[in-house]
Formats: sequence, C-alpha cells, structure tokens
Amino acid sequence: MSSDNITALHTALAGAKAAIREREEAVQASRAAALLLQKTFASLNEAVFIVQTGTRVIVDVNKAVETLFGYTWDEIVGRDTSCLHLNEQLSIRFGREMVTAYQEKGFYETTYQMLRKDGTAFDSEHCVTPIYDGNGEIYRHVCVVRDITERKRSEEQLKMLAREQSIILDNACVGITLTRDRRFVWSNDKFDEMFGYDKNELEGQSTEIIYPSKEVYEQSGVQTYATVAKGHQYVSELQLMRKDGSVFWAKYYGKAIDPAHLSAGTIWILEDINDRRQAEWELIRKSRQLKDLNDNLEMRISQAVEELSRKDAVLASQNKLLIDLAPEAIIVFDTDLDRIVDANAKAEQLFGCSREVLLASTPRQFYMQQQPDSRPAEASFFENSDRVMAGETLVIERAIRSASGTEAVCEVRLVRLPSPHSLLIRASFFDITERALAQRELTKALATEHRLNEEQRQFMGLVSHELRTPLSVIDGTAQLLVMTACKDKECFKYAERILSSTKRITSLIDTCLTEERLCTSGWAPVMQPEDIRRLARNAVVHAQSGTAQHTISCDLDELPDQYNCDSMLIQVMLSNLLDNAVKYSPEGGTINVRGGCSNDGELFFEVADQGIGIAADQLDKAFDRFYRIWQIPGIAGAGLGLHIVKRVAELHGGTACCSSEPGRGSTFTVRLFSSPAS
Repeated sequence: MSSDNITALHTALAGAKAAIREREEAVQASRAAALLLQKTFASLNEAVFIVQTGTRVIVDVNKAVETLFGYTWDEIVGRDTSCLHLNEQLSIRFGREMVTAYQEKGFYETTYQMLRKDGTAFDSEHCVTPIYDGNGEIYRHVCVVRDITERKRSEEQLKMLAREQSIILDNACVGITLTRDRRFVWSNDKFDEMFGYDKNELEGQSTEIIYPSKEVYEQSGVQTYATVAKGHQYVSELQLMRKDGSVFWAKYYGKAIDPAHLSAGTIWILEDINDRRQAEWELIRKSRQLKDLNDNLEMRISQAVEELSRKDAVLASQNKLLIDLAPEAIIVFDTDLDRIVDANAKAEQLFGCSREVLLASTPRQFYMQQQPDSRPAEASFFENSDRVMAGETLVIERAIRSASGTEAVCEVRLVRLPSPHSLLIRASFFDITERALAQRELTKALATEHRLNEEQRQFMGLVSHELRTPLSVIDGTAQLLVMTACKDKECFKYAERILSSTKRITSLIDTCLTEERLCTSGWAPVMQPEDIRRLARNAVVHAQSGTAQHTISCDLDELPDQYNCDSMLIQVMLSNLLDNAVKYSPEGGTINVRGGCSNDGELFFEVADQGIGIAADQLDKAFDRFYRIWQIPGIAGAGLGLHIVKRVAELHGGTACCSSEPGRGSTFTVRLFSSPAS
C-alpha cells in the first residue's frame, strides 16, 4: 500500500472518529434535553395530555392531571378523551373547532367545561398544539388544561361590581364624568341630564363644549393641571354651558386617577348650584335692604325713645297726681326692700300715720292676726306676693289696724307694676267695713231663713203624715155611705161631698210630701231604664178618667221605649202638669199633650190648654214655691204643683218653662237631658 493510500486511510479514520464523537455528543445532548423535557413535563402545574391523532386516545399525562381530574396515570392513559367531556356532542364539537383553528392559526385555544372523575364539571382553559412526524404529518397533540374556576368566579364578581358601580353612579344625585386628555370618556345619567345631552352623546368629545368661552376653557385647564398634577383635589365654582347654550353655576371637584400619569384620566363630580347662587344673591340683596331698614329703624327707635322718655315723665307726673287724687288708699311695695316706697294721702288717713312713717314700714305691720280668710297674715302675705309677681291680679280682703288703733276691713287689689329695676306691687285699699258688717248680717238672716224653711218643711211633713190616718177613716166612711145610702137621700149628697173633699186633701198631702222629699238635702232620684212612653200614656189615661168635661189629646209616638229616669218622679211631674191644665181649662176644652226625643238625647213634654192664660209679668213666678197665679173659687191648690214640676226637671238635668197668652191658654214645656237607656 502506498504512502498516499495510507495517508488517505488515516485521514478517513480521523474523520470517522470525529463524526462518531459528534454523534455521541449529539445523542447525549438529545438525552439531556429529553430528560429536561421529561422533568419539565412532570413538574408543570397545568394538566398536560398527549393524545394520538385520529383515535383521540390518551398516550401520556403529567402528574397535574391526577390533581385536576382525579385520574391516576394508569386510569387515564389508553382511554378516549370523550371521558373528559360533558357529553359526546361537545367532544365532537371540540375536535371540529380544533381542526379549524389549526388551519387558521396552527394551534387551538378555548375555554370549556370539563368533567372530573367524580362527575363534577369545572371551567377550564385549553391550549392544544400539534406534533408533526418526519413527514410533516400530525401524529399527536399536546393539550395543556388549566382550571379557571376561580378566575371565572372573580370575573363574575368583577362584572357584578361593575354593574353595581354603574347603577350607583347613574343614580347619583350629582354629575360624575371621567376625562382623558380633556375629552369625555364616560359620564353618568345625572351629568348628561345636567347639560342636556343624550346618553353617550358626550363620549369622545372635547370638554370645551361645556365652557361658555374658549378663554374660560383654557384658563380652567391651567388651574386644574397645577392642582391635580400634585395629587390634590381641585374644587371650584364656575359658570358652565348646557347643550342649548344656557349657562348655570356649578361646583365641581376633580382628582387625577394617577397624578404621575395624568393620561390615566381625571374623575370630576359636579353639583348644580344655580339655585343656591341665586338664593345667595337674593340674600345679599335682602341683607342690604335689611341693613338699610335696620339703620332707619334704629334712628326711628332713638327718636321714639326720646319721645317716650318725655311722655314717661309726663305720665309719671300725671300718675302721681291720679294716685294722690284717687278715692282709695294706694301704696307701692318693693318686695326686695320689704317696705313701702310710695303712698298717697288716702293711705296716710287709712293707716293713721304720715307718709314718712309709711315709707319706713311694711304692710304687714298694719295687718291684724285674725284675717277674713282665717289664715295667718304673715304666711299669706308672702304667698300672695309671689302670685302677683308671677303675673296674677289678686283681690283679697284684709283686716287692718291703723297706727291710732282704728280697725277696718278692706278689699285689697294687688297688681304688679312694670319696672326695669325693682320688683314692685301696687296695693289699692277700699274700706268695706260697713259692707262686711252688712254681709255678716245678711248671712245671719239667710241662715235664719233657711232654718225656718227647714222647720216649715218638717212641720208640713209631720202634719201631712198625722192627717193621713183620720183622712183614711173619713174617706172609708164616706165611701161606705155612698155605697149604702139611697141616691135620692140628702145623706148621699153629703157623703159624695165628703169623699170629694178627702180626695182633694189627700192629693194636697201627697203634693206636700213630694215637695218635702225633693227639698231634703242628700236625697237623689233613682235613675234606671224605664218605658217612658208607657208612663206618659198612663198619666194621660189617668187624667182623662178624672174629668168628663175635657178632652185630652196626646201625640207620644216619638218618645223612646227606654229612658234613664226616676219613674215615680216622672209620674208626679206629668200628673201635676195635666192636673194644672184640667183645673184652668174651661168645660168642653181640649188639652194637647205632645212628647218626643231629639237626636242628642234631649226629651221633651208639652202640655197646652185653652184656659185663662197667664199675664207676661207673672210667667217668671209660675214655678215659684207656694205661688198661685189665680185665686179662683172652687179650684183647690197649694201652689206646689208647678214648683214640683220644675224641681223634677232639674233633678233630671233639664228645665221647665211656660209660654202663655191671657184668655187663650198656656203651654208648659219640660226638657230632660238624661241619656237614653242602651
């Protein structure tokens, strides 16, 4: 072998060794890269699937698949990917979308709901990349799956917060807007309404459109920038312009979102203060007017004070003169000094000392210990003083003893005197000694009269009770004679007269006893529900049965069925009214009886006769006790019937009255105010 061939062989061997060495290094590098890729594949937090093309069989997964899907490597490798989808239709749709994405972008990204081993679904994000073989054909896919449940939840919360924020801002009572580079980005409904724009109409427009002039717009921009660039809040009041060209006053606040980067935008809040501004201007105008009025009023007050001072001096002089000339004794008492500070000449006479002595004295020195109100003079003096200083005007009686020892009873009128510096009381003393004596005598006389009246009532009651027994004997004997005597005998007529007389006397005794009971102190009627209509009809029937010469007509349908009253007294009252009408009505006359009840519970009875009537000057006395208007022979009476009628009406909270025309008859009306029975 030639040297050239040997050299060539060595060269070839050296090249082969170098090629083998390079190949080994490449294999080692490839192994290292594969190992690194295997470690990276295993350590990924996202679930990674390697899926066979066409069959969709899973050929490998990383550890994160078990965490995310719940499958172990042995459980999932070799299975179809459809087990990870909610249903077969979604699995097929996923494959179609992936093919389309490969053709457009070379990879496939989507969000999908996947199914875990336990059957629960979750939101996931997918990134699928194809793996090509040596011929450029896709033979496998690498699918990276990330759980985005929390992200979805956060996004939903952010959307909800954004909606809430939008609602809050749109319902705010102030205008709110976001601007960038002095252009509107967003504004709430109130802001649009304030300037008269439709919703979203302002977006993208320059903020210059809300300023009344370019000069104001530029000046505002300079002032605003200097403040918000420092991170401070800008506050100002300025006239702005609406879409229709009208201007209004607004107060607006502005603050940059990021002072270091003003391009991030500025938030503005606007208040319409047009009404407030007008009110302030009106207030300023009114304040000026008020100041002018106040200055004028002060001048007039000063003049009035001077005039009042002059008049006060005149009035003081006149008042002094009036006090001195007053018919009563007058003193002025200072409660702080506890002494008299003024007195007239009548006071000097009443208290029996000079003015100088009076001005060094207190009224209590002249008060006697025994006073008309039976209270200690010292205690009542200070109590009355406090009441008068509180604004009351008191009229009291005081027994006094003058310095000379003369005693008198005086009516004292106490009033507070207006004074800016002192607590003054004016006391006017009227000497009523003679009147007091006369009142005491009158009281004694009234007491005597009351005693005599009481004795008279007791006597009449005693006599009436004592007369009942013999009258009963006489009445029984007369009835026996009437029943046994022959009607044509003289004794029969005498018996009828005796019987008639005993009835009149018995009626008179009953009337006296009723009057005695009604006038007895402490006696009260027995009020209970009664059939008032029945009581009235019975009284009319009884009265009609006692007279054949008169006709009694009645209208009692309007009376209630039940009424709270004393039935015995009502019967006496109606009997007396009817008896009085029968007595003074001519033979053949008609007596009209009417009764009824108003809506407010007022009950009334009217008894009208056609008798002789009553003169106008006698009407007030018709109901007086023992008073008889007409003394007619043959008509018996004690003058108590109508008096009892009035008394019964009063005991039922009512009244009795009479109207009459002489020669044509009288109408007696009784009104009762007791409540109707339930």
